[in-house]
Amino acid sequence: MAAIDHLPDCMKICFRALYDMTNEISCKAYQKHGWNPLHSLKKTWASLCNAFLVEAKWFASGQQPKAEEYLKNGIVSSG
Repeated sequence: MAAIDHLPDCMKICFRALYDMTNEISCKAYQKHGWNPLHSLKKTWASLCNAFLVEAKWFASGQQPKAEEYLKNGIVSSG
């Protein structure tokens, strides 16, 4: 969580909301099913954010990815 100190204030709010929601979901899942999915949820959020970042870089640079590259990233970003 120390890395949050380096984020702009507007991003701190978003990060904190996502962090709290993910922990709350994990807690509820653990209480109901006896399994804590926190690690899996964190990995999934990281993958999704990375896929969004790839798309943002394509857009910002005007790059048009090849179909295979686009679909590979789209599986993560769009499901």
